[in-house]
Amino acid sequence: MTPTPPLRRFASRKSWESRRQELLHLLRSKVLARVPEKPRRVRLEERSKPKDLPARFHGESELSSDDTAPVRVLLRHAAKAGGRQPGLLYVASDGEDPQAIDDLLRGVRVPYDWASMVVFPRGVGEIPWNKTFWRRTLRNAMVAGESVDSMRLADIIVALEALRSQENVDPGQIVILGKGISGALGLYAAILVQRIQQVMMIDPPATHVEGPIFLNILRYTDLPEAAALIAPRSLKFYMRLPEAYNYTRHIYQLYGMPDRLSRVVKVAAEPQ
Repeated sequence: MTPTPPLRRFASRKSWESRRQELLHLLRSKVLARVPEKPRRVRLEERSKPKDLPARFHGESELSSDDTAPVRVLLRHAAKAGGRQPGLLYVASDGEDPQAIDDLLRGVRVPYDWASMVVFPRGVGEIPWNKTFWRRTLRNAMVAGESVDSMRLADIIVALEALRSQENVDPGQIVILGKGISGALGLYAAILVQRIQQVMMIDPPATHVEGPIFLNILRYTDLPEAAALIAPRSLKFYMRLPEAYNYTRHIYQLYGMPDRLSRVVKVAAEPQ
């Protein structure tokens, strides 16, 4: 296993900004080079609405681009009244169904007039890939310089592009949310797409040793430093803030905005 690099502490914002630019370059050139910066020909094709789809969602669609495989998304259109509305992208995890996701979004109190999109990255769903297929896919992806998680990150980037282009959505007010490793993938999407306003992670991993798996990532950084790349944008943790992210708070302090990294103690569904 590649040893985790030591995380440097910075005495000034200027010294951190130098490291930040270096790290962004390394991520783009050495780790995530195959993830598209600007997806080509993003397509959203509506499917018939499932009978048991929660009322929050207006329908189910297939999302694809010239750079990614087709994946499933759920979509709620933004309210038309009052100008453009913020948008939320939820990155689904294995085993989550639409009703469970609706309950979770009510628990974190996502307003109903926001546009909401749920993306199921490839291999994620109520019935996920089995372990044998997952291992074979990972092996084949590594030949091309990718991993299953880097391909899933590409799917999330495409979903962000589709959400931002929706009618009545304010592209400058996009929030991304996910649970566990999916939350960490959402974090990386916000690192690559710097127009994302806020990242919310539920029970996230503390290190890439737990996931997500990106080739070479531990040669250059680990999750607490990667999370600092979105500072001073808002970073919110639900339920658990691993101690390792105290390093991330140190970077927010350099910007004079430590409160933009915060923790919410619990997620509980609220009745509408």
